[in-house]
Amino acid sequence: MAVRGLRAAHQRRITVISFGVLCLGLFSLAFSDAFAVGKSPMKTNIEAGLPETVTSFPTTPRRVGEYTYRVYWDIPDDNGSRISDYVIYAFTCEGEETSNLAYTGAGTNMIDFGPGTEDHDPPLRLTPGISYKFTVRSRNGIGWDEGGWKSNKASPCTNLEINDCLDPVYDQFDIAVATEPVTLCQ
Repeated sequence: MAVRGLRAAHQRRITVISFGVLCLGLFSLAFSDAFAVGKSPMKTNIEAGLPETVTSFPTTPRRVGEYTYRVYWDIPDDNGSRISDYVIYAFTCEGEETSNLAYTGAGTNMIDFGPGTEDHDPPLRLTPGISYKFTVRSRNGIGWDEGGWKSNKASPCTNLEINDCLDPVYDQFDIAVATEPVTLCQ
C-alpha cells in the first residue's frame, strides 16, 4: 500500500502501560509537513459540534450538609469533541436566581454543590430551609452547549432536610472506600 505525502520517518522509543504490564519497544513514526504544523493530511467526514444540553437528572439532588447539595446529571452527547467542563447553577424552586454556580471537569457527572465548590470569593451559601433546583451546562472543544443557564432543563427540587445517606447506585465509590458503616438511601 502506497502512502503519499510522507517526507520523513523517525524512530521513537515508547513505553506502554496496560493493565499493569510494562512494554518497551521501538516503532517507526512517519509524518508529513502537515502534521508538523498541526494539520492532518487525512480527510474526515466527521465534524465536531457543540455538546448537547444536559436534560436528564437520574436522581433528585439531595442536601448532604448544612450548605451543600449533591447533584447528579446524565452525561450528554459530546458531538465529536470531548466534554471538558460543566458549570452548575442553583435556583430556588420558585425560579429565583441565587448567583451561585460551580465548575467541575469532564471526569464526573456529580458535584457536591456548596461552599467548597462554588465559583465565588468568598463562596456564597445556599440558605438552609429553602428548596433548590439546578441546571447544568456542558462545554467541549467547540464551545458551550446551545442552551443557557436559565433555559436548560432544571433538576427536580431538593428536600429541606439533610440526607447524608449514600445512594447505592450513584455513590458506589464512596461506599467501597468507606472505613466506617454507611447509611444507604432508601
